[in-house]
Amino acid sequence: MKRLIAIVLLLFVSATASAQLYIVNGEEYSAEQMRRIDPERVESSEQVAINDSIMALYGERAADGVIVVKLKHDTEPQFSVDSLSFREWVEREVAWGDDEPAARVVYRYVVGTDGRAQLTELIESTDNRLRQRVVRAVKRAPLWAPAEREGRAVEVEQVLIIELPKGKRLRGKHFLIRL
Repeated sequence: MKRLIAIVLLLFVSATASAQLYIVNGEEYSAEQMRRIDPERVESSEQVAINDSIMALYGERAADGVIVVKLKHDTEPQFSVDSLSFREWVEREVAWGDDEPAARVVYRYVVGTDGRAQLTELIESTDNRLRQRVVRAVKRAPLWAPAEREGRAVEVEQVLIIELPKGKRLRGKHFLIRL
């Protein structure tokens, strides 16, 4: 399916020539640069609706539309501490005892070009105490080896799901706590 999307996108690029503004991994690309992208490297593409904020950001270059393309990474970010995954490391650092209630916290986070993990969006939290502990653990997390694309470090967005204590199920209704 992704390959089909990439092929359709490249055909669209050919048909519309340089009328569209192309943003690939945060950088402006010409129609010619777009034609040279291997469809296998396209992770996602999206035509962005033109509104005041898009026009303010890109000016008249956005008048005929903006297409945002995200390319796959050459290498994924690597987290390695005591052979633990990032999730396992955070769970260990949180120290949520078996006597604590079952809770879940889900965050979107970015591994930056400097290797730091930074929480960007709270998706779900059923317990404020666990949420606070997860935030503290991520702030003191060791550096990652960042993802690379064409030999350069790039930011990568991921999702962190913490459910503790292990093996204990959430009961009743789950409420999202947003702060």
